[in-house]
Amino acid sequence: KILHVISDMNPAGGGPQVIALSIAAAQAGLGHEVTLASMPDAAGEKWVESRRGAVPGLKGVKFEYVPVTGGAVSVLLGRARSAKLEGLIASHDVVHLHSIWDPLIRMAGDAAGRAGKPYFILTNGMLDPWSLSQSKWKKKLAMALGYRRMFDGAAALHLGNRDERELIAPLGLKCATEIIPNGMFIEEVTPLPEKGRFVAKYPQLSGKKFVLFLSRLHYKKGLDYLAGAFEVVAKEMPGVMLVVAGPDG
Repeated sequence: KILHVISDMNPAGGGPQVIALSIAAAQAGLGHEVTLASMPDAAGEKWVESRRGAVPGLKGVKFEYVPVTGGAVSVLLGRARSAKLEGLIASHDVVHLHSIWDPLIRMAGDAAGRAGKPYFILTNGMLDPWSLSQSKWKKKLAMALGYRRMFDGAAALHLGNRDERELIAPLGLKCATEIIPNGMFIEEVTPLPEKGRFVAKYPQLSGKKFVLFLSRLHYKKGLDYLAGAFEVVAKEMPGVMLVVAGPDG
């Protein structure tokens, strides 16, 4: 019995929601009993329903929506409680937390520790130096007031790649780390679009070589570095185009 916990399932949140949904669906497809818990969110619930027929195994995932009461200070100090969340943790064998700084994640980590349940934390890059520099002093305070203890108590941090492991090394966390790259279902891209459709939509690319940037359009993704680098490329190879594609964050 596997319980996934994420703040909400609103796709506007970017990758974490897609990753949580995919892992839960894959595990359900393998025959596990899987529940995904999040805070109520109308847009997220609508998105989940829209994905049920497209993601293999998702019909086998149970969704629970957990309201959170109490202020940010209670959460930060580890005093916030959710009877429903604690009940879900007690009835599952393992807990998989997605992201870090949301109140529901701290509550779930603390509750899993009290219940003696192994829990994993998928960091989604939120412990790298760039992320920790955003709202820097709030995160330093959060680490001192219990987040470091939550990380150290985890069965493992779930990382997406080797770079992420190297970036979090200076924190000196005591828990293990496991590198598990993101997967995908081939069914989600089958059948492929008809060949030539993209260039037909953007005829200025016809016959051109181009560099493709494919990501959520957010400044963390390094578009400023890409712009500077492409300026150099464009001077030496004026025929090369740059295509920036992705949802606007």
